[in-house]
Amino acid sequence: MDLIARILSILVGLLLLCLPAFSQFNLPFGFEKTYDIITLSELGVVIKDPWAGGLNACQFGEVDLDDDGVKDLVVFDRDGNRLLTYKNLGVSGEVSYLFQPDLAKQLPQLDDWVIFVDYNMDGLNDIFTLSKGYAGVKVYKNTGAQINRFVLVVDPYLKSDYGSGYVNILVTYAEYPAIYDIDKDGDLDLLTFWALGSFIEYHQNQSIEKYGNADSLDFLKVEKCWGRIAESEESNVIYLDTCFEQTRNPDQASDKYEVRHKGSTLMVFDENGDGLDDLLLGDVDYGKPALLTNGGTSDEAFMVNYTFNFPDYDVPIDLLSFPVMNYIDLNNDNKRDMIISTFDPSLVKSKNLDNIWYYQNAGQDDQPEFQLQQKNLFQEDMLDMGAGALPVFFDYNTDGVMDLIIGNFGYFDSSYYGPGLNLNCNYRSQLTLLENIGSSATPIFKVIDRNYVNLPAFFPQEEPLFAACPTFGDLDGDGDVDMLVGNAEGTIHAFVNIAQAGTPADFVLSEYQYQDIDAGYYSAPQLFDLNEDGLQDLVIGKRNGTISFYQNFGTLSNPEFIFITDSLGNVDVRDPDLSIFGYCVPHFFQDETGEIHLFAGSEFGEIYYYDGINNNLDGEFKLVMKNYLWIQEGLRSAVAIGNLNDDENPDMIVGNYSGGLSYFEGTTAPPAGFENQQLAEEFFLFPNPAGEHLCIRPLKPVNYKVFNIQIHDLKGNTIIEAENVQLKKNIDISKLKKGLYFIRITDVSNKYNPEFSTLKFIKN
Repeated sequence: MDLIARILSILVGLLLLCLPAFSQFNLPFGFEKTYDIITLSELGVVIKDPWAGGLNACQFGEVDLDDDGVKDLVVFDRDGNRLLTYKNLGVSGEVSYLFQPDLAKQLPQLDDWVIFVDYNMDGLNDIFTLSKGYAGVKVYKNTGAQINRFVLVVDPYLKSDYGSGYVNILVTYAEYPAIYDIDKDGDLDLLTFWALGSFIEYHQNQSIEKYGNADSLDFLKVEKCWGRIAESEESNVIYLDTCFEQTRNPDQASDKYEVRHKGSTLMVFDENGDGLDDLLLGDVDYGKPALLTNGGTSDEAFMVNYTFNFPDYDVPIDLLSFPVMNYIDLNNDNKRDMIISTFDPSLVKSKNLDNIWYYQNAGQDDQPEFQLQQKNLFQEDMLDMGAGALPVFFDYNTDGVMDLIIGNFGYFDSSYYGPGLNLNCNYRSQLTLLENIGSSATPIFKVIDRNYVNLPAFFPQEEPLFAACPTFGDLDGDGDVDMLVGNAEGTIHAFVNIAQAGTPADFVLSEYQYQDIDAGYYSAPQLFDLNEDGLQDLVIGKRNGTISFYQNFGTLSNPEFIFITDSLGNVDVRDPDLSIFGYCVPHFFQDETGEIHLFAGSEFGEIYYYDGINNNLDGEFKLVMKNYLWIQEGLRSAVAIGNLNDDENPDMIVGNYSGGLSYFEGTTAPPAGFENQQLAEEFFLFPNPAGEHLCIRPLKPVNYKVFNIQIHDLKGNTIIEAENVQLKKNIDISKLKKGLYFIRITDVSNKYNPEFSTLKFIKN
């Protein structure tokens, strides 16, 4: 028996001996994401993809992910860096797509922006995306393989020869470059704004010139002022026929033109069919992109006029703030259409509903005629509450089955320009009621009211309610359920239920600042009997990531909430490497045995799971898993747990900042020791137990992007061996038999490294 086999045999023996000791680390609940819970609109029409999770700030790309020869659709929502994938059914002249989220597993992690384009001209669209932390561009090559389809070929960033050597082509998170064959030589060039100014740099790809093919990404900066235009730093004013000698010192620039740049989006296309590249230019804080017409030559672009009224023969684009334009063939007629969404990196500077505009091309591909078809592309097919979704289970009509009330951070209400011509937006919160019209065993939800309780009517227009987070409980001892609502200011609003017994709830505002409570910004309350004395207490999650505890010292009919601590259980859901905030949304849950559990939503979407709560309110709760089962649905997660199908496993609804919801059906809990083993290693495996595929993910940053793996059975036999496996990509284990396996992870040199691990997993 070789050394590896001996080591594995020893590990197996130790595992079998130690299994009983792992029981204290059990994860209590399993969850499996599902999309097939029927949901109806207000009119009783079945919503196509209700649990897809909402859409806010999106970009669109085409790439064949299922190898049927037809390019599928990728929707990238920069709010949470979410990827939604749609199979293109390929019906000529029709927008015919089927939501297939499993296709997204083939895509790498993307940040802030993405462009799908075929740089090596092999017929497969590759990926250009932001290189996080470098303000540059990294590139993934599309290999066409079913496993590891996208291989990272440029990391950490694209470089260009600036005359004095190759340096990073600077593209920030607030820039959307144009990657396009500007000189029509067969390779892709790049346009992006100069780092300090309002001028567009032209980086020409030298692949054809140097190597005679398009395989390389070898750039030379050939123009510092492409098109001879300048964009104002303080507004969307555009200057024509202007350039100045660029310098890294802004004080040496011309006083006439600003030298800082806050963000723009570029779309290059031939708008008028004259063979010259025109430009559609979006600007931060402005909703109307500028169409700049090229009056130059095929060798040198020269923009001669512009308009903010495009298209002038149809409804002009006006998306409030920072539009990003994607030019793709959406309806399979071999003519590229245009999709517009918002690109603003701020979460509070744009519309968050009806902000995906689809213009069909009724002209030619090289001389488009755009006609607006709709303003809510794909948003109409899902539950979308604008910005934020805060779900709570509540039987509003006392029929014995749980309904859903969803609060939100807000819908866009109004906007104004403040000092420095910066855009400011006001939002207003509403509650959405989803009635469960199914049974206790089969939930079917129907949208009843998207402005349940009419919250805006209780608050002045000049001070609208923002970030409404509801919770329910009987506050006056009359046998029905009342409502408390948290908000962005950190106070609590109380609503009394005035309905007759046995009738649907009817809430009216009873106390504007309930019991003078002010817990801190973005209060997320929950009524829950935490000390198990028969009285509901009040816990409040806050923006700073912690939980305040107000114990009820009153009675059933007259609660009195007394502040105990602003750091209950030492819970803290902040990620200090990314933010000073946490946006904690707590959900305490008591199982049939009486044990209390805590699932807490957080700013970056992780769901923190704590136990050790019973009889430990003065102590520290135990953080069992920072991101429960690696369920991550987008920014600012919020959790609701309840039994919706009358089985022994609780189900879970997760809300996110994109305004949508995800549904997770309860399953059997993971095996004993699952999370303990995973958290103790440098890597974890997901899902575990696994089905058709297995994914390797790091628990902390690692120095290598690809690895070699060996999968062994209990006898030490090598079952699967693969080289250059990319992190976060699926490994096909469909041919493995059911049982326990070990996977050995090494660096690409296949040498032993103490950072790397041998992990166990179960194949179902």
